[in-house]
Amino acid sequence: MNLKRVLVVIIGIICHFGTSAQKSQDAWCGTTELDKINKSRDPNYEIFRNAQDRAVLNGSYDLKTGGLIQIPVVVHVIYRLDAQNISDEQIQSQIDALNKDYRANNWDTMLVPSVWKHLIADCEIEFVLANRDVNGKIHSGITRTQTSVVDICKLGGDVYYNSIKGGHDIWDRNSYLNFWVCELEGSLYGFSTLPGAAKESDGIVIDWESFGTIGTAKYPSDKGRTCTHEVGHWLNLKHIFGTSVCGDDMVPDTPLQEKENYGCPSFPKISSMCGNGPDGDMFMNYMDYTQDKCMYMFTKGQKTRMLSTLLGARASLASSKGYNGVNSVVRPSFSIGPNPANLALIVNSDQAEEINTIRLFSISGQEVYSSAGRIPKDSHSIDLRDVDNGIYILGISTPSGTYSEKIIVQHD
Repeated sequence: MNLKRVLVVIIGIICHFGTSAQKSQDAWCGTTELDKINKSRDPNYEIFRNAQDRAVLNGSYDLKTGGLIQIPVVVHVIYRLDAQNISDEQIQSQIDALNKDYRANNWDTMLVPSVWKHLIADCEIEFVLANRDVNGKIHSGITRTQTSVVDICKLGGDVYYNSIKGGHDIWDRNSYLNFWVCELEGSLYGFSTLPGAAKESDGIVIDWESFGTIGTAKYPSDKGRTCTHEVGHWLNLKHIFGTSVCGDDMVPDTPLQEKENYGCPSFPKISSMCGNGPDGDMFMNYMDYTQDKCMYMFTKGQKTRMLSTLLGARASLASSKGYNGVNSVVRPSFSIGPNPANLALIVNSDQAEEINTIRLFSISGQEVYSSAGRIPKDSHSIDLRDVDNGIYILGISTPSGTYSEKIIVQHD
């Protein structure tokens, strides 16, 4: 074999492994397909779905009585390989991302085109890791299950939510939003059940490389927006592009668009078939298929639809006993500073309980500091002299929960 042919073969091998290491962007959400599967399995499911749509369109719910709604979350980590057993800090980074997105506290709302800025919605929905299990016992809101099943989270399968088959049983859907974090097949990043699904499988499945913002989270799904998108489905939002050409998502303030968008389009992106000029597609909406860094808004109409669901099909969450206000997320009990930090970062705590670990991660997920030995309850100093300038994630773990915060290291 001559040298030229050898080089061609080597380049081909490199390209093969390079492309197979990252998921395709095509059809990264499996919710529409799961919806079709559920309709084929249960004729009453479609009847319920249609009734929910009518109730929202008819304004059947008094949204003024809603206020801030808090949803307890349980995360079931199902792993075959050790790398898939993601950290508590990575899980907390996802909860933080959800809370920013659903309260419109994400910095990138400033990138929304001026024609739609008045539609940006604070959905008044917040998420907390549960601190009580289904039996009322203190819990971290995280379960971990090691499995030997390769296709544990296959779309339409019944393994991930079945402990007998190698998965983890659902916690009561009337009290918890269930996430299963595991290895997904093909190009899928995640999928969700819509209201009305079977009670044993009602929840959201996310690939272990698309959950959270640190650790194993991998570009282009490394900002937590796969979960933001799938929670939207769980709260009865449809894709912004509907299910057909110029499809309807049943939200009055989102424009029609011809089909899904991938990557990071430039504004305006016109769907000529739908006549949606001059502003075009709302591709920065969380319910499109763009990359995480290019989706950053819900509309007020989408908020109405989600709150209607929380006052209707998912109203039982309001009386959940999965979270009782004890510090599952221990944010109020810590002071951290200075931020930006120079030579050292000080963690002060008035916690009566022990601190298990304090860890510092680069924005790419590399651990640059980890506490060792006994951690004082009142104060702990992190030496930053050998830490490069940049943005980091501080993770604090206690027996009752975890906390994470963005830290800026800036040496003089």
